[in-house]
Amino acid sequence: MKRSEKRLLVLEIFLILLFLVNLIFLQANNYVIAMTIIIVFFLSTFILGYEEDRHRFKKDGILFAIIFSIVYQIFIYVSGIFLGFLRSGYSLSIGSIFQNILPFAMIIFTGEILRHEFIVKGEKKKIFYILTIILFILVDSSANIFKYTVDSSRVALEVICLIVVPSISKNLLLTYWMDKFGILANVVYLCITSLLVFIIPIIPDFNKYLQAVIALIYPVMVYFITKALLKDNNKSRRPSPISKIVSLILIIFALAIVALTSGIFKYYFLTIGSGSMRDSIDIGDVVIVKKLKPEELNQIKVGTVLVFKMDNKVIVHRVVEIKKDNDGSLLFKTKGDANKENDNWVVTEKGVIGTTNHLIPFVGLPSVWLYEFVEGRNMEWIKYNMKIKKKSIY
Repeated sequence: MKRSEKRLLVLEIFLILLFLVNLIFLQANNYVIAMTIIIVFFLSTFILGYEEDRHRFKKDGILFAIIFSIVYQIFIYVSGIFLGFLRSGYSLSIGSIFQNILPFAMIIFTGEILRHEFIVKGEKKKIFYILTIILFILVDSSANIFKYTVDSSRVALEVICLIVVPSISKNLLLTYWMDKFGILANVVYLCITSLLVFIIPIIPDFNKYLQAVIALIYPVMVYFITKALLKDNNKSRRPSPISKIVSLILIIFALAIVALTSGIFKYYFLTIGSGSMRDSIDIGDVVIVKKLKPEELNQIKVGTVLVFKMDNKVIVHRVVEIKKDNDGSLLFKTKGDANKENDNWVVTEKGVIGTTNHLIPFVGLPSVWLYEFVEGRNMEWIKYNMKIKKKSIY
């Protein structure tokens, strides 16, 4: 091993120990993590010089990154159609978005530059591959540990399952891509897969362990697909015009999925996760919601299937009675078609989201089955659901 490589090895081991200590004892915030990476990068540059990103297939890598990251987002949000959505806990004001994205963006950009330095200056030796993957697993863990209070073995196991294990496959992919494509492909992939959560107002209602399994499996799949697409270590297949058209279609499709599930527009999709409307709307059905403005609430009649919010939950039940409050506003009494009694609440105008009279039957059943299986819930409803003869909402 060359003298410069030995220095690089010592520097990387020191950084691994530093992040390990931070993870266990210090738990510094993400700005400190990003600044640490910047300092180490300048230190390595001062000692060993700077290696430019001279990969021949940077453009190919960027296209791969765009396609694979968009496919990932499409899969996540299509699954959300079936499993349901939750409102994002992040504020969507410009200032808040900037404040939320900045530390993670700093870690992405500085981290990938540093990964490039270790891989290139290490001259593709296996020891640097292994240490780089370990280092960035610790970086990921340090950047996300703030979400947990690790005060028991149960929480520690949860951190390992939800953060550490998915990070292994992600960094296996990114380290391989760094060798083949350079910095920009990794940055594009990480930005699309990691930062959109701070911008999009809704998130799929995934079981957290199911989400961790997806985060574990998908980078491994991309890794093997990428290897299959490479002819050899020094040459890759140039994407054809068809590949570029497919990537454009994927982008448009992803935007359409987000638009149809986010509730931004007048019509959007909503997955049914309860059997209270069974026989007319079953678990796993996707209904098309028509949002109503305040002046359109007089369109609601007895028998209308109403979509409303109650106790921070979105509910789809039928209107059985309409009254007026003292101030002239409308009050709606509702009931699930499969329930024996009326609901024990009154829906005010403020709680109304809209109405629905169209559905896509059974579309969400495969994902609902998987979700219920992971949750360990009673599966008897599946047998019943498969015997149901669909009826009109009306």
